[in-house]
Amino acid sequence: MAVQKRILAFAREPGGAETIAPVVAKLRNRGQVEVELLAKDYSAARFAAVGLDYVDTEWADGEGLGPQVEAIIAERSPDVLLTSASSRPQDDMTEKLLWKFAADRDVPSLAVLDQWQNYIMRFSGPSAGERLSYMPSCVAVMDEAVRRDMVSEGFPTDRILVSGHPRFEVLHDYAARTDRDAARDKVTALGIEPDARIVTFVSEPARRFFAAEEGFDETSTLAALLDCCRGWADGDAIDIALKYHPRNTLDDFAEIDDPASESGLRLHHIVDEIEPWDLLLASDLVVGMISILLVDSVLLGIPTLSVQLNGYNVDRCIPSKYGAIAVAREVEELRARVGQLLDQGEFRRSYLQRQRAFAVSRDGIALVESKIYEFAGLC
Repeated sequence: MAVQKRILAFAREPGGAETIAPVVAKLRNRGQVEVELLAKDYSAARFAAVGLDYVDTEWADGEGLGPQVEAIIAERSPDVLLTSASSRPQDDMTEKLLWKFAADRDVPSLAVLDQWQNYIMRFSGPSAGERLSYMPSCVAVMDEAVRRDMVSEGFPTDRILVSGHPRFEVLHDYAARTDRDAARDKVTALGIEPDARIVTFVSEPARRFFAAEEGFDETSTLAALLDCCRGWADGDAIDIALKYHPRNTLDDFAEIDDPASESGLRLHHIVDEIEPWDLLLASDLVVGMISILLVDSVLLGIPTLSVQLNGYNVDRCIPSKYGAIAVAREVEELRARVGQLLDQGEFRRSYLQRQRAFAVSRDGIALVESKIYEFAGLC
């Protein structure tokens, strides 16, 4: 009897975990290969949320990480390595070291992108001389536009697979089996009134990780949103659902005061009490900066707005790059857009029609899975 091929899978960041999780689930369900899933830090909670068994590894710090990763590859002796490609080199090098030591042992590796940004950073080391120094055998990317951008930045063409995003196939299945009423029932359990208008703010740890590069952060953006919503809360209540990123902490919002009760505005801190897609689907408006959850919101058919106050970079939020949603760069523009999307039915309908033109491939799981079988010599 032939020995079953072994796949070693890994992610650290929450977005990376949600990208490879559907592939791991499909591989395990088919049973043609054995899959061992390693988690680190933020990924463990996301794997647990979708019911995936994973190995809870105690990871080394600093210089000890390299020898540990090398030992993992040697001891597990996988036939194929599957990872996300999400970590900044200054935050964590585990993905990159896995690719390096897999290559040293002639193990093919496949890394799956989770976002339309920061391509060079994902495959470089922390020092200036390590640009694109860490490359897997193949990078699975979301669409042809990503492939073109990566090639223009110096990535080898023969290592890029246009696969689509595995996350969106799962999102499509979720949308097919879940309706807005069911999602609203879940948010009422969080203390949100059943008839309230819900504006969800999708946060990110911008202040710690990218405010200097982008020109805005989560605290100032939320403060501006609250101020703008006060003007639209007369008569009907507006509930602001502050959706924390897994890297956000309570201290990130210490400067934010709860709105006065007479303002008609209420602020709810949502850490992990509800699954993100349920919260998005229950919302009347979703506001964020550049989070992947804005893509999810667009695909779920919820009016979605990117806010990049005083931001000086362009095309950082992918639905706006493709013309599907607006970007508010000034407070007055934010105030106008919030009012239009909450209170002007014709504008809202036109805006949603514009969003519907944004489409993504839903073949991501199958194409990534097929590449893994190819690397394992099974097709």
